[in-house]
Amino acid sequence: MVITMLVIAGGMVLAWQYQTACQLRDEIGLLRGQNRRLRQLEDEHRRLSAAEVATGELQALRDDHAAAVRLRGEVEAFKARVEEMTPMVVSPQPVALLTLGTWKNAGRATPVAAVETLLWAVAGGDTDTMAGGIVLDPAARTKAEAQLAQLPEAMRREYGTAEKFAALLLARSAAPIKEVEVISQTPVDADTTALQVRMKDGEGKTKETVFMFQKSTFGWQLKVPANGLNK
Repeated sequence: MVITMLVIAGGMVLAWQYQTACQLRDEIGLLRGQNRRLRQLEDEHRRLSAAEVATGELQALRDDHAAAVRLRGEVEAFKARVEEMTPMVVSPQPVALLTLGTWKNAGRATPVAAVETLLWAVAGGDTDTMAGGIVLDPAARTKAEAQLAQLPEAMRREYGTAEKFAALLLARSAAPIKEVEVISQTPVDADTTALQVRMKDGEGKTKETVFMFQKSTFGWQLKVPANGLNK
């Protein structure tokens, strides 16, 4: 009886072990299947990530191309503006030679005539004509008025305006000049012209500079910057 019961119990244990082993095999198989699926998903993820990178690179290339097209258009537009401005540029060439003793009141119909008239006024001490031949930029006007305000009352009444005071300062610096060669004149716009000049003093020393002239209702006038009013 006891043996029979042991046999039965042993069989039950074996059956339970067999059943457990079968369940374990099933679970292991399921896990293996899940692992394979997981690897497949990881591979798919890597493939999609690579595709996304490629798409991003493609978009970057498209953006670069669009930028290049815009830049090309800007360059062409700039070239067109330069070509429009080119006719205004005048190649440097001798224009006039103005020598002390031949200077006259030539009026202000042209920048060259305005230069000669200023030289004539400096040589003759005609401050009214000198004052009428210049125009002060805002900084120059402020500087001239400040210097004028420091003078005695009698001198302030004598000069009267910032233009007359500035004309006196310019006349002092221009007094040694004996000859002026206008090398070139270049229109900047419809109302502004640059004159390149070479000045010679009584000792034969020369200096080249550029004067800016502005057209107004009074004709062409010398534009005076603040640094042109040094005492």
